[in-house]
Amino acid sequence: MKITFIKSLLATAAFVAASTASAAIITVPTDGTTVVGDFALTGSSTWTFSPSLINVLNELVDPRPTNHGAGTVSSARDVDGFYTDLSMSKPMTSLDIDDDTGALLSMNTAGGITLWPPIRKAISTGGLLTVTDMHIDLINKKVYADIIGANGVGPLNDFYLWNFANITSDESPDFFHNKITGLSITTAGLDLFVRSLGLLGTAHGAMSSVSDFGTIDTVITPTVVPEPATLAYLMGGLAIVALSLRRRAK
Repeated sequence: MKITFIKSLLATAAFVAASTASAAIITVPTDGTTVVGDFALTGSSTWTFSPSLINVLNELVDPRPTNHGAGTVSSARDVDGFYTDLSMSKPMTSLDIDDDTGALLSMNTAGGITLWPPIRKAISTGGLLTVTDMHIDLINKKVYADIIGANGVGPLNDFYLWNFANITSDESPDFFHNKITGLSITTAGLDLFVRSLGLLGTAHGAMSSVSDFGTIDTVITPTVVPEPATLAYLMGGLAIVALSLRRRAK
């Protein structure tokens, strides 16, 4: 029978944390150094813009995307300079887990992307929009983010930006992957995009017509960390082997 590593890992995390906390939800860092059971976790998340969103940005805004914080922007352009692909990757900071069932409830990330549209007559008054530090609620299928917006929007923390339609998962002994599809923007989120980017008339209407804002892919990777006694035994064994090799060399 196959026992998937992520279920075993989350159950272990719940057991370890339950011994020190009574809360129903526990937070497990994915910094690669905090050890839960026998594992240290790292993770990443990538928001890939949908073709329809890219088309709107190309035709009306010229987004001029840049990194924000720990986010890394990747893009490709055609011979005319229009974007054909646009995505933003960022490190995962932690997982939220149900300490009764070991179920993965949500994921948290750091870093993001900033869009800098120029002033264009009848299109945009110019602006700035940063989407960063996402909180992905897997149970309620909602995505929250910290927002930095121009034109009076200001900084907003944990803003309810998107709903998503589907989530699929696959895994191996080396990783656990979630693919979130069908990102649809909330009414307040659409208003935030329009105001922050300074969209006017046609541009406003075009942004309102985007029904799919793309996909979010998350990857969690475990690293087995031996217990101190095991590590000491291993190092002692290596020292004996090294000494034996030196003696043979003499």
